[in-house]
Amino acid sequence: MKKSIRKSAAGGWSLKRFSLLKDFDVNEYYKSCFGIISPEEGQQLQEVILSFDPYQGKYIKSSPLHESQEILKDNEKELLIKLTLFVTYDFLMELLSFGENLKVIQPDNLIKERGKKPNDPDCKPELN
Repeated sequence: MKKSIRKSAAGGWSLKRFSLLKDFDVNEYYKSCFGIISPEEGQQLQEVILSFDPYQGKYIKSSPLHESQEILKDNEKELLIKLTLFVTYDFLMELLSFGENLKVIQPDNLIKERGKKPNDPDCKPELN
């Protein structure tokens, strides 16, 4: 067991012991996540369909976004892929990094979120 020191809500410090659950599998826990951000409680897996231009599509084929990535269409106009994962803030930021090379096909809530500007103070992603 490891000891950790935490600041309590009242502002004082407390010493708590951390113990890892015996049957906890970190790989299974994060399997459906994009990165290391855990889904919010009650959040459901989503099927995400993305369309990339041919140039960006070459990169996405050589370096998949997620292990669930499935190629739906690959031609001279686009690469269309499907992912099944939890849509989290880090995933949204990754999608924004592709700029105009990416079009979100589904789900509708992700299409809406992608249209927001990440530096806008009122931008808090609605991930469910």
